[in-house]
Amino acid sequence: ERARIREHPAREPLRVEREALRDVPDVACVLLACVEKATETDSNLERTFWLDTIVETLLAQPAEDRERLYRHAARLIEATYAIAPRERHDAVRHLGDKLVPLK
Repeated sequence: ERARIREHPAREPLRVEREALRDVPDVACVLLACVEKATETDSNLERTFWLDTIVETLLAQPAEDRERLYRHAARLIEATYAIAPRERHDAVRHLGDKLVPLK
């Protein structure tokens, strides 16, 4: 079911945007762009897509840089007023849950 949703044609424009961001060499700029996209949408599907893109970006970085970059992304999310505090906290928690899954 998740694979079917993930490959839904409506997500194609999002995938095109994501691929363009992957060509940006500055990880901080990529994180900022993804945070902006995640927090400026009212769509839970789009928000999750961009948060998952942040996770993918973080996981692609050297292990020694991930915590610092995660904290940077979390600060960017918490600093926005585009969404309510609870939504900001949920977004940061989403990143943490994906980066450090419970066993």
